[in-house]
Amino acid sequence: APGPSGVVVLSYGLWQQLGGTEDVVGSNIVVNGRTRTVIGVLPQDFRLPTDYQEGTASIYFPLGLDPSPDPRNLHYLNVAARLADGVGPAQAQTAMVTVSARLRAEIGTLPPTFIAAVVPMQQELFGDVSQTLVVLLAAVGLVLLIACVNVASLLLARGEARARELAIRTALGAGRKRLVRQLLTESVVLGAIGGGLGLLLAMWAVQALVSLDPSGLPRIDEVLVDGRIIAFTFAVALLTSVVFGLAPAFQSAHVDEQGLREGSFRTTAGKQGLRLRRALVVTEVAVGLMLTVGAGLLIRSFVELQSVEPGFASERVMTMRSWLPGSRYPDKPAVRDFYREALTKIRALPGVTSAGAISQLPMASSPGDWGVRLEGREEERLASGRRPWADWIVVTDGYFETMGIALRQGRFTDATDRETSTPTVVINETMAARYWPDGSALGSRFKLSSTIDTIYRTVVGIVADVKHNGLDAEMRPQMFLPHGQFPATADFTMSAMSLALVTTGSPEAIIGAVRQALRSIDPDIPIAQVATMENVVKGSTSMRRLNVWLFSGFGLLALVLVTVGVYGVMSYSVTQRSREIGIRMALGASPQTVRGEIVRQGVTLTAFGIGAGLVGALALSHLLSGLLFGIGARDPITFIVIPLLLAAIGTLACYVPARHATTLDPATTLRDA
Repeated sequence: APGPSGVVVLSYGLWQQLGGTEDVVGSNIVVNGRTRTVIGVLPQDFRLPTDYQEGTASIYFPLGLDPSPDPRNLHYLNVAARLADGVGPAQAQTAMVTVSARLRAEIGTLPPTFIAAVVPMQQELFGDVSQTLVVLLAAVGLVLLIACVNVASLLLARGEARARELAIRTALGAGRKRLVRQLLTESVVLGAIGGGLGLLLAMWAVQALVSLDPSGLPRIDEVLVDGRIIAFTFAVALLTSVVFGLAPAFQSAHVDEQGLREGSFRTTAGKQGLRLRRALVVTEVAVGLMLTVGAGLLIRSFVELQSVEPGFASERVMTMRSWLPGSRYPDKPAVRDFYREALTKIRALPGVTSAGAISQLPMASSPGDWGVRLEGREEERLASGRRPWADWIVVTDGYFETMGIALRQGRFTDATDRETSTPTVVINETMAARYWPDGSALGSRFKLSSTIDTIYRTVVGIVADVKHNGLDAEMRPQMFLPHGQFPATADFTMSAMSLALVTTGSPEAIIGAVRQALRSIDPDIPIAQVATMENVVKGSTSMRRLNVWLFSGFGLLALVLVTVGVYGVMSYSVTQRSREIGIRMALGASPQTVRGEIVRQGVTLTAFGIGAGLVGALALSHLLSGLLFGIGARDPITFIVIPLLLAAIGTLACYVPARHATTLDPATTLRDA
């Protein structure tokens, strides 16, 4: 029925807490001092997007909208709709354009640009996460490609080393198919062993990932290595073993019988094998560069993000949130009295230097916005057609001092801002500059463009901008309304507030004393979301930190694999050319000349790989653009430093086997060749 109702629906978690029996449905429970009848229980697998843990205890009440004021002016609700069969998001959006136009015509307070946007639920819930996971999946695929290229190169070298064995087996009647089958079987066995070791490492890596606790990654606690992951891993291991072992197997099975008779034991495809190994080196250098450039971009972006000033001090600040039940705190005076007494008791605690409260804690929640009517400019509209607006936030006295927010002009809210005094408001620099560009904001007046609060408020202070919605969020105009005066004419109370306090010692050590102080006022007041402000800020960047850690790990692994790959190919090439090198040195070639030629060949391959990798990195950077902050997707520093780093690593990987080749005794080399 419309309006307040005496029925509720329970979540599965709360139903279990109440006994988990059929008798719960139909029974009465007391909620906020009012008896309500339980009419249903939601299924176990149902959870809200914010319910990251199973068993969350929730109560669902019927929503009744009061026809006065016009409920179409209330913007705090989220609307969900299931589309009819055959109707897609595009068709639904077309319908919403028509509905929005009708609402703009009927509701005078809506701006001309107002439109209802249709967003698929999956995109609404996991939009940013989906992009992150796709990028990380691409990074995993590139690391796998580098590893497979390395293995293919090693199998080629191993096959050439077994040329004598394979030639003898061919001469004794072994067919090429049989040789290929044997070599592929060996490749699959190697892949299976590698997949098994990978699973062991994955179990450890998953635990490390969960311990990072990225708050933006839904249901991270449920990530584990289960049967599906094991099956997928071995399927990938089998597939890559066959695909990347096929070419080496055919190459190795192509035996030159003439070479067997002459005793050289070389394959007729020796030159082809060399070209293939060089192509593999170019490929893995290119892929390695793509990964390291991606890691470099994310690291640079994260450094830029960490350098952003949030506008407040988080050191030694403890925060927690409280809710006052409407049954015991039904009106504004009761709510105001509670928080005044609570802050007085908290400030008196040993080790507490200051305390305050705010309706929406920075970095932990997003405030809503209200239109405002500036005195003398009540009908003013912005270029978009919308009225001037600002995010509205309710604060108590002491909040700005506790958070270390700088005062630019005027004063902070204080204990004199009560319901009987002149209505006041504090605004941020962005709001002052946007609506009073001539610098006359201090002392100006405005009222909210709504029937919820109709009084004019005087701007008594201008504070520094605070990155409320995140370090990477665009700065918005904000107005801070004193808790002692808000809401002046509204029919609701501001009963949910986040407490913030500064301590002289460890913030965690004061939690028990704060809880006891609040219980001395009301033993049933719930306290939740207890966290230091440093952890709140850290949690707001958890997804970016996760991206940096994972991509950096992939980039480092790519560098190691590339180094091993280049070194392996050059080392094997030197081994194959030992007779040639011995002859040249016996005829007078200097070690520097031989060493320079070998290094030059390796550096040439590395250069080709870097060139190809830069092309791929440009494409990858476009994919990463949505994850970057403060730098462009084609950041010149990253695109210069990373290729130079890879070139240096490639040169070193070539120099070591080259130097080893010139230390060999020519006579010994010629005798053993």
